[in-house]
Amino acid sequence: MGEFGGEHHDYGDSAGHFTTMISLSRLPESYDPGCFFILYLGIYVTLDNFATVSFSGLRRHGSTAPYRPQEPMQPSSNRPSGSPPSVILQR
Repeated sequence: MGEFGGEHHDYGDSAGHFTTMISLSRLPESYDPGCFFILYLGIYVTLDNFATVSFSGLRRHGSTAPYRPQEPMQPSSNRPSGSPPSVILQR
């Protein structure tokens, strides 16, 4: 995997396919889930649980991490991130 989170392009993505991202966060209600930005369109999506976004990874995009208030971190809190390698889609 490469860089994620900050503004970036996914140069290894296929020009003929979209990337679909599904937020599967497990965060307490008091946490802010963060946002996903599609910079070339100037929009963002709040990453609530099961939020789904399809976009071209070849264009600029990025995200912010979940934000927790000033309280102890809960061990069960997580938001996994990843995408399938483009080679899977090219077969």
